[in-house]
Amino acid sequence: MDMSIRKVGAGLCGAAAVLFAVLEVSGAAEPVQMPVTPNPVTVVAAAVAVIVLLAGVAMPYRVRAAVGAVCAAAVAAGCVGAVPHTILTLVVWVGGLVTGARGPFDVTPAWLAGATNLAGVAAAGTLVIWLVVDGRRALGRCTACGRTTPEPPRAWRNLPALAGAAIVGALPYGALKLCWAVGIPVGLTGHAFDDVTFTSPGFGDTVVLVLLGVVVAIGMGRRLTGRWVRPAQVGVGALGSLMLLPVGVIATVQMAEVALGTRTIDGSEIAPWAFMVVYASMLVWGLALTALTVGYARSTRAECRRHVVPAMTF
Repeated sequence: MDMSIRKVGAGLCGAAAVLFAVLEVSGAAEPVQMPVTPNPVTVVAAAVAVIVLLAGVAMPYRVRAAVGAVCAAAVAAGCVGAVPHTILTLVVWVGGLVTGARGPFDVTPAWLAGATNLAGVAAAGTLVIWLVVDGRRALGRCTACGRTTPEPPRAWRNLPALAGAAIVGALPYGALKLCWAVGIPVGLTGHAFDDVTFTSPGFGDTVVLVLLGVVVAIGMGRRLTGRWVRPAQVGVGALGSLMLLPVGVIATVQMAEVALGTRTIDGSEIAPWAFMVVYASMLVWGLALTALTVGYARSTRAECRRHVVPAMTF
């Protein structure tokens, strides 16, 4: 398992390094200027990660863990802030192709930047998985489940409360988008959305995504499982968390800047209070959905049948 993860991780990190280098050299536009680390730094971090993954067994555990963690953080910081826009743009672009409707925004994906950001997230995620497996081995725990004894998973009792918080967090954003999609100008100060319909890209489709998130939250809160139900719910929850949490955290920082007077909100089309409601909704929804997804996945996983505890090494 460790060898497979290292090979996959090295391939993804190498691909991310190449794509970020191409993105930097080409000068292609990045639609969302949210990445924390510049492209050259991300390239170096991804390249170093390849070396750690392929030759890290020769390093002391603490050294490869520290270097790997820094690389994962640098790669993730270089793309995770832009990934929500990448995924949402792709979804609404496909929706626009299906409905043939147009909206006030250009929803054509930035293909190079989008592919680069997704590759970066995949690389950072795989690197984190390898760090977890490597850490379990070094600490003498089962590399598959992380435990030292074959005990069954512990049930999280607060899943219904987390599901309720996720639903409550989703509703303000969903309600505003629904109002705008059907022509109710709540929170609108301009006329950019006058011709919007429910099928316009970025409106009705996002309402459908909110409803999907509510359904999945209910299913996870009730611990519904099945051959396809559990992986589908964990997948939707993980993807939703990846889309919501970075935006919510970054928006919270920006709202703090607004409160301090170092940033202003352009209220020419959408009222400032509506902006704040949308991003506060995303933050609460993202935090609750992330905790709900982790809790549901951990409490409904099958009992580990491998349960091989390796010898403790450092």
